[in-house]
Amino acid sequence: MRRSSEVRSDSERPQPVAREASKLRLALTFIFAFVVLAALVALVLPHVKHDDLKPDAPEAVPVEPIVEVRPTTHTRPSVAPVAPVVSPTRPVSPSSPLAEPWAQVQAVVDHAQSKSEWSAAEQALSAFATQAKADPQVAHALNQRQQQLAADGDVWYQESLAKLPAGATAVELANRLRGIDGLRDQALSDNRPDAESRYQEALTKLGQRLNAAKRQARQALESGRVLELPKIASELAPAFAQTPVTDLHRQFSLLCNEAAGTKPMWVTSWAVTKPKLLAAKGADALAAAAALVLAGDMAEAKALMANDPLLSSGDLLRRREAIFGRKAAVLTFDDPDDLQYIDVLTGNPRMSGGTLTGPPGEVIALACAAPIGVSGWDVALSANLEQALVDGQAVVSLAHGDAADAQIRIEKDALFTRVRIATGWQEVRTPRPETKLLRLRLAERGGTVTILLNDQVIIQVAQAKIAPGSVLRFEASGMLWALTDLQAVGGE
Repeated sequence: MRRSSEVRSDSERPQPVAREASKLRLALTFIFAFVVLAALVALVLPHVKHDDLKPDAPEAVPVEPIVEVRPTTHTRPSVAPVAPVVSPTRPVSPSSPLAEPWAQVQAVVDHAQSKSEWSAAEQALSAFATQAKADPQVAHALNQRQQQLAADGDVWYQESLAKLPAGATAVELANRLRGIDGLRDQALSDNRPDAESRYQEALTKLGQRLNAAKRQARQALESGRVLELPKIASELAPAFAQTPVTDLHRQFSLLCNEAAGTKPMWVTSWAVTKPKLLAAKGADALAAAAALVLAGDMAEAKALMANDPLLSSGDLLRRREAIFGRKAAVLTFDDPDDLQYIDVLTGNPRMSGGTLTGPPGEVIALACAAPIGVSGWDVALSANLEQALVDGQAVVSLAHGDAADAQIRIEKDALFTRVRIATGWQEVRTPRPETKLLRLRLAERGGTVTILLNDQVIIQVAQAKIAPGSVLRFEASGMLWALTDLQAVGGE
């Protein structure tokens, strides 16, 4: 039967004792292996360094320092600048046709650089650039020299700025203006806009002191304290001493000293005294005219002096001319007194919003009343110019009578500049900048006249023939124009 076949005999069944013995042997084997492994670990571990057990550290990745970028400001450098290293210039072959001319240019650059005349050195290299293209060796040498000059010149400029006084005392202001005036003539073209900005900033501070002194003088004059006028002028003197605009103070001081002579004519009030001043004659008229100028009555002062024959000769004539003499002018066209320095030749200019302007397209001609001297003079103006007519143009010149020894003609696309020399004219054409605002500056230094457009040199003329007594003249036709500032420093 099936049932009996499935039944095993007792001898075929696993016995319980045998199974338990097998399990025991297996357990003992595992225990023995564990003990052996533990013993091995105990023997080896003391000889293993702890550093060997640490995982490898990830490779360090350099992190760029965070640099805060700020706009350029007029701050003195806290760390002395270091010129970048420029690779040495490869020698030019002596057989090159440009070897000798290049050596001469380098001598000029070396001489200019030794006197810190960085602008002159830069101009010498730039003038040789076209010729240098004919020889790759010379062109390379020129490029290397320009790079080195730029590096050295910038270091010199930053160091020079750091030496300028930064205080607000009268002497510090004067020294700062004088120092910056030199920098804007000596600096490289990249540094010149910064130098010009600093110069105008320092000049503005001096102008503010002068205007404050003028207000103080007018108050003293109109309250009868005329003997205080010379003292007011003398207290201002240190701020202008040996600066390019010292003539501004000289003129103010002269008026104060002359106006002090009105003391005998003073009565109860300015309203009562003024008619007596207008009736003065001779030396009294000089004192009266000076007082009227300080009070802002320029037209009445001129009329008073023009109608007095006693003032037409001798010492009185000299003093009369000195009262109306204008050796320097710094005009921003936000003060009605600025108009006393402007002679209108044609047209109807007017002051508006800090500018001097006129009807669109109208023919205009005006001149600054401060003439230039023989040397050291400096004139400049800034003008917003747009074409009102296709052929509209403006002309800036240094003129005497009907003649002009330096002229910049501004047309739609270009500026045409010419300066008189002994043999005729030195001329240059310059593309007109896209900006509406153009700043022109003409300056004489050591017999060389430099003309700059937006603080960049467009022409330098040695031995220029500019007549002393010339005045800065502005003319326009078919233009929308507005002068934002005008400066004239007569020099010597």
